[in-house]
Amino acid sequence: MEQLRDRGELERLGKKPGRGNLVTASGDIGNVSQKVPTDYIGFPVSADEIPGHSHKMREASVSDYAHESAFVVIEAIAATALRVATDRSFRESLRA
Repeated sequence: MEQLRDRGELERLGKKPGRGNLVTASGDIGNVSQKVPTDYIGFPVSADEIPGHSHKMREASVSDYAHESAFVVIEAIAATALRVATDRSFRESLRA
């Protein structure tokens, strides 16, 4: 299993990032990945595992749990983007 390059921001926010849940849905992200290294971050919308593209997913997506999860991810991405913009050694480590 590939190790996450920088999990620091999510860990700082009290989350345990990981890989392993294969997502077979298609998306426009595939077009981007043809040009630049790309990944996506999924986040839980419920404490319970629920199927995607379902009524349960739709209902859970408007919950406080889902919104709190989204804001954690937003904060982590923003902090990482700032680090990429301001920390040359970190930025260069991403090219390795």
